[in-house]
Amino acid sequence: MTLKIASITTASKHEIIKARLLVVIKNAASSELSLAESDTAKALIHNVWEACSNMNQYVQYGFNTTLRKKIFSEDLTCLVPQNFDDLLSVYEHHNRYKSEEHSNDNKPAPTLHNILFDSYYDNPINPYETADSRSADENSDGEAYYSLINFSNFLLHVLRIMINEQSSSRQDIALDDKQLLVQFEDHILTETNFDNGKHFSVLSQVKAFIYCLLKMKFVFDHFIIKRNAQDSKEHWTIKKLTMSKSSHSAYYKNSFEQDNDSLVMLQSAFHVSTPTMNYKHWLNAALSYLYTHYNNSDYETGLDSLSYLKHLEAIARAFMLRRYLTDNPDEYHQIIYQTSNLNSLSLKQDKHNVYSNDMRSQIEHYLRYGNIRNIFVFNYLDYLLWIRNNKPSFTFTSRSSIEHFYPQNKRDKDILINEKDSPDTLLHSFGNLCLISHSLNSRVTNDMPTVKVKYFLDAKQIDSLKLFKMIDYIHDTGIKWDKDTIRQHGNEMVDLLVNNLQIAEQVSS
Repeated sequence: MTLKIASITTASKHEIIKARLLVVIKNAASSELSLAESDTAKALIHNVWEACSNMNQYVQYGFNTTLRKKIFSEDLTCLVPQNFDDLLSVYEHHNRYKSEEHSNDNKPAPTLHNILFDSYYDNPINPYETADSRSADENSDGEAYYSLINFSNFLLHVLRIMINEQSSSRQDIALDDKQLLVQFEDHILTETNFDNGKHFSVLSQVKAFIYCLLKMKFVFDHFIIKRNAQDSKEHWTIKKLTMSKSSHSAYYKNSFEQDNDSLVMLQSAFHVSTPTMNYKHWLNAALSYLYTHYNNSDYETGLDSLSYLKHLEAIARAFMLRRYLTDNPDEYHQIIYQTSNLNSLSLKQDKHNVYSNDMRSQIEHYLRYGNIRNIFVFNYLDYLLWIRNNKPSFTFTSRSSIEHFYPQNKRDKDILINEKDSPDTLLHSFGNLCLISHSLNSRVTNDMPTVKVKYFLDAKQIDSLKLFKMIDYIHDTGIKWDKDTIRQHGNEMVDLLVNNLQIAEQVSS
């Protein structure tokens, strides 16, 4: 019983927050909001909240057809209002227009609730549904994708980005939904004074957050990966919702004409490295960039794809240099919000200066079995291999088991048996390691490389480009997986990382 109550409490946190925000509007002084504005603002907040809370549905589908075009343009590809007051004006104009339209009809004028939520207007059509499937389930409109996170987690991302914009990047907010109510109490529902001299009233914070929420959901839907629920293989996609000028129906298409595939690959590499909903720092970094760089006046895209990709690549390198390849890591907040030039970051040298100026040795140390801090080191390498190999067909999947290609527990005495206890044995070096799924690990973990290669090829299941390269040594070239091969492969992979991270020309800081 206790567990059930706890679960209900967790699920209702965002509803409690919405109720608290509505109370702020209700209690606002007439000098801040007139009665008419207050009623409209409450309906607006409710509508925006409900539209954004369905993380598997594009936010445009949360509004009736008339409002949708006013807020997101006729093509549905641009967020037109630039702040809360602009959004409120759209609602006020829409309400007056509909009231006047029905004033001479026998049918009573619609209430604002009618206008926003139901009754008078047709529900939007899901571009993926047929007429038959749509009539079978009207409530499924727009749910064509699976989101990376739930609404409570999303609220924290929005809050963190908004507060860091206001505070000149000085306020860290934990991306943990257990702290959702506390964080909103501290930063939205209490008058805020930042040490940069800025002051915000509770009402101004509520208004700012609601607009920020809508904007963030719009860019999240259009520029962040999601699984396609209509695809049996559930591939990662980055697509935007738009209107066909010929058929006047909505459909999905790639968000960018260029770089879309690279953005999908890099984001999916990030995601499978941190599949839990809490503490998705890469997502926060991406959303922060989108929030500050999205251009409302660009109705076609709103964002330069190459600049976006370069920023995410810079974040990836920063995480490698300042988090995963050192024992003295920077905080994620420091990397994302307090680094003026991500491309200028150098490898952070270990506290004890073990490797002197030999940065390559430090990198190799943190790529050894037992020293690897985050499996992103494998997934980022796969992304680099994908780029180097001219973007072959490949999809990142959830793989979290670090496997020894030459097994730990069944060794050939002619290769590694004499150095099995050596701290620098090639057995645990990066050249002998790959990333596979837990289920696959349990099947092949003690098999010799030749047996593993046959299993992978028969199963047609190769989940890593690094693993594919290792298999290629044995299957296509006939080379034996021995010390020399392990060393050769390890050097090639580390070379790729070192060159990408631009270590050779860096001085440790």
